[in-house]
Amino acid sequence: MALEREADDNGVGSGVVDAERQWDMVLFGALCLLPTLLVLPSLNARGATRHLVGTVAAVSVLAYAATVYLVRVVTLATLRRGMFGYDINKKGTPAGSVRVPEAAGLAPGCVYLASLTVLQCAHLLLGGQVAAHWAVEHNSALATIGFAVFLGFVDDVLDLPWRAKMIVPACASLPLLLSYAGSTTILVPRPLRRLLGEAVTGGADLLDLGAVYYAYMFLLVIFCANSINIHAGINGLEAGQSAVIAAAVVLLNVSTLASTGTDTGVDVGSGGSETGVGPGKLAMSREELVTRAEALRKVLGGGSSIVQAAFRDVEVMAARDTRHVEVMAAQLEAGGTMHEAHLFSLCLAAPFLACTLGLMAHNWYPSKVFVGDTFTYFAGMTLGVAGILGHFSETLVIFFLPQIANFLYSSPQLFKFVHCPRHRLPTLDTATGLLHPSMATETRYNMNLVNLFLRILGPQTERRLCVALLTLQAACCAAGFALRHMLTGVWK
Repeated sequence: MALEREADDNGVGSGVVDAERQWDMVLFGALCLLPTLLVLPSLNARGATRHLVGTVAAVSVLAYAATVYLVRVVTLATLRRGMFGYDINKKGTPAGSVRVPEAAGLAPGCVYLASLTVLQCAHLLLGGQVAAHWAVEHNSALATIGFAVFLGFVDDVLDLPWRAKMIVPACASLPLLLSYAGSTTILVPRPLRRLLGEAVTGGADLLDLGAVYYAYMFLLVIFCANSINIHAGINGLEAGQSAVIAAAVVLLNVSTLASTGTDTGVDVGSGGSETGVGPGKLAMSREELVTRAEALRKVLGGGSSIVQAAFRDVEVMAARDTRHVEVMAAQLEAGGTMHEAHLFSLCLAAPFLACTLGLMAHNWYPSKVFVGDTFTYFAGMTLGVAGILGHFSETLVIFFLPQIANFLYSSPQLFKFVHCPRHRLPTLDTATGLLHPSMATETRYNMNLVNLFLRILGPQTERRLCVALLTLQAACCAAGFALRHMLTGVWK
């Protein structure tokens, strides 16, 4: 009973959300979902795609509600087991002496795995023969993300050292790498095609990376998992950045589904050949050209230059017919593959966004729970898996620009070239309630984006600082969409 009373005092078990926090979460959730809701009417999905998208939406709503509820259950259990901490950013205030439950990320992790299992069944039932090919990807995603949740919780319980933290995501990525059945061939960027020359597959501008692609996937998932963990330290930042990236991924999935057509893939029936002159636009058909050439040969003889030119026209037409069929087949295959890949990615990203928003209802400033390494590993691994199996890892890297910048800026401390204290959190001025950048040594500030923002913007409240960092995250995601639009047809 004492634990339940303490949880009520901390706002965990009472179910009563502070009015300011509730308004913040309504506004934040609306900003995350609004772009997708604006694009959704252009989807015009039919058949299996429409039913599956509807199922994803319904499961996501249930996942949000389940996460909001289960966080309360998990936090009571962790308090009972003595898994709690104190909010260092509130040290010296009454809130700094409140025991805050840790490892709350276990709740959204469990709900997400259950949601993903339901969506796997729905995808296989509704998607038909095409969806059956994604069964391996579903299983590898479940195994990888489930392993990440487990290892993250182990870290929260045992408090592993930093060197071990780097290894944990590497172990969690093994199921993805061992069960990956996709292609290791990439479309070579246009500026690099001349440089690669004969290494590019004949005429198709493709390059098989083989083992290099597996190494790339391995490093990407390790980075995604650790980058969320490193870019942290204030209420709502871990869950907030994950939610912004997940919202961008969902928007990318829905917009790509809308642009690649419906269940049958892209609409290429009206296109011509690569030369810009389709067979239907020529003055004569192939049969008419053959008849014309035969008639000219009977009149002028086979040695006539006119007759030879007529037969060359026949050969050109035959080549164009073949090329046109190849282009149509390639477009249909590429469009269909992209369509299915983003549909699969939507099954991963949408429930993750819902679970993260449910966690943020408790973790936003002033935080009632700590998400723990359980959530940071789970979040980073989920986003990495969605980007790899959804075949948009390049765009995902742009979405992760703040995490990349934070990692590069923090590297001197992370690799011990500069003294690195256990906590690199800002310091609180209890008189003003503002956070100030903390010092690593007498002459050097701690090197991360949280402290850098405080040096640039000046002292800030914890809530305002988090909003500024999430604004940067949203701007980088918007830049990712802008670059995709500008570089389409130029880069690839």
